[in-house]
Amino acid sequence: MVVDIDKGDLKCVLVNDMEAAIRKNDLLELRRLVGPDAYINSAWPLVLAASKSHVEMARALVKDMGADVNLAQPKDGITALMVAARNGHLAMVRCLVTELGASHADGMALHYATLGRRLPIIRCLVRELGADVNQ
Repeated sequence: MVVDIDKGDLKCVLVNDMEAAIRKNDLLELRRLVGPDAYINSAWPLVLAASKSHVEMARALVKDMGADVNLAQPKDGITALMVAARNGHLAMVRCLVTELGASHADGMALHYATLGRRLPIIRCLVRELGADVNQ
């Protein structure tokens, strides 16, 4: 099953149920809803998981369901890493970059961390993950 919410080819009920499962961090329910061969071709599920700091959910979305860790939401250009940085979710930032391959090369994660005054995130991005402060 290809889950391509941005193109609107899923029924609203399924989208609402998926959102509820992600908000509740209920990975079993999400897997039940999308099926075993799911391919997530949309940014919002991972962005939502990152906004809630649901690290295991993010891992499953990327590793098991094919979500693109660097895909931005079409409406606002926000990625999961930007949201995690803005919200101060240190474990999520580390997971997205070190385990799942999120890119911080454009400097936007550092920008959002700075706007949110998230000093631990700023330190992590710069000292641990090599973000360029001159970006």
